[in-house]
Amino acid sequence: MMTRTIARILIPVALAGLVFGASPAYGTAQTRHPITPHRISTYRVGYGTIRNANLGLIKDLEVVIHRSQSSKDVDAFMSVWDRDATLTTGGNTYTGTQQIRDFWATKSAAFKPENNWIELTATQRMVTTMHGNQGTFHFECYFLDIPSKVVKGISVVDSTVVRHNGRWFVKTVTIAPLANL
Repeated sequence: MMTRTIARILIPVALAGLVFGASPAYGTAQTRHPITPHRISTYRVGYGTIRNANLGLIKDLEVVIHRSQSSKDVDAFMSVWDRDATLTTGGNTYTGTQQIRDFWATKSAAFKPENNWIELTATQRMVTTMHGNQGTFHFECYFLDIPSKVVKGISVVDSTVVRHNGRWFVKTVTIAPLANL
């Protein structure tokens, strides 16, 4: 009886570990971001193909973006943007890091001090591609108001990324609301 109970508990836990990253081949680890002093989750993929490692580094851009939005750290947020990046949102296009910084610092609800939000991403819906020193990245942002536990908005983000000197940067971003709540 005890053996069956243990088996009923351990087998699903072991399977979940294999699916969600507890194996030595897959999973996450904490490391320093290559540009900012922040600690971020990095992805261990397969047994170390360079292509998969780069796809993980591209996905790490989302981690920096959402952690810096949640903590209202515009400097950390801007550290992952390419110098001549473009941002298109709300029918407007912002070009270059100064215009993009001004948008996030002054117009974006995510950086407003009165909004106690955390930004979340459904990782199973992330789509990342890479071709040499360029790639694409698609994800959804869920803006959760911490005090009320209410989702304040959902956005779809489509972006291109570029690699300079071994680091990945956001090149173009198009943000569209998925739902207005």
